[in-house]
Amino acid sequence: MSDFLTLATAAINRDFAVTPVDPNGKGGVFWAQYKHPATNLSEVTQLSKDFPHCNVGVVSRRGIGNFCFLDIDGEGVTEQIERETGHRMPETFVVQSQPRGKPWKRHFYFRQTPTSYATFTKEVTGVRDLTTQPVADGKYPNRYDFKGIGGGGYVVAPGSVRENGEVYTIEHDRAIAEIPDWLVTWIRDDVHKFRSETSKLREAEKKKHREAMQTKADGKPLPEYTKDEINIALWNRAVSYAPLGTRRETIERLLREQMEDFMQDGKRLAVEWKDRIHKIASRAGNGSRWVSG
Repeated sequence: MSDFLTLATAAINRDFAVTPVDPNGKGGVFWAQYKHPATNLSEVTQLSKDFPHCNVGVVSRRGIGNFCFLDIDGEGVTEQIERETGHRMPETFVVQSQPRGKPWKRHFYFRQTPTSYATFTKEVTGVRDLTTQPVADGKYPNRYDFKGIGGGGYVVAPGSVRENGEVYTIEHDRAIAEIPDWLVTWIRDDVHKFRSETSKLREAEKKKHREAMQTKADGKPLPEYTKDEINIALWNRAVSYAPLGTRRETIERLLREQMEDFMQDGKRLAVEWKDRIHKIASRAGNGSRWVSG
């Protein structure tokens, strides 16, 4: 069980801004957590009275000199960066988020520079591995996120306890380095490549949907969809409805109907994917990109 006051005090002493994080997950407990994080002991003490056993999130927002966080999720990503750039990862503050089970999962802390500030204006989340098969819920495995470079992002602070009992552990306790230009360039180019590939997947799904509409009109059997095609199809539909101001519950209903009407065995799939549909509808209603699912 986490002790919020102890963890948050340690983070404040490192000049971090903090926010309470759900001890049973990684979600923040405040909607304005990026705008008004705690930055001093008085604020931390007050929060500890309401959230004594919460984990701690280290918060940052876009700004030269502010912190930013490269959150590595995928095995081999750090090695890929070093191989493709010809550079070793910089010596900086590093936290392992799952040191026993998945030691490659790391948070690299950096300070933003004029180059990173000019390159990124929004948070980069959900850069996924499209070369693998989707996991059980239809999502591709996540490779990394780059946080704190837009409207706000956070990583879970060292000492916090995961649901499985693992503790976020400092791997390298060093001064936080400025993010080097070569790493900014690699992230920029890799994100561009990922978005280009996801755009191709979206266009392929749109084509399949048009064909399904024609197939249904002709009275022929509806096409089968793979898990990744289902996930992409749901996001495609959701992000087309959301900008129109469509209510979340309406988006959810429309996604179910699209699945039932244009996918083989759609009624069964709509039941099987009920939770995923709800999640996508909620995120689309909050303005999330489809790739972030």
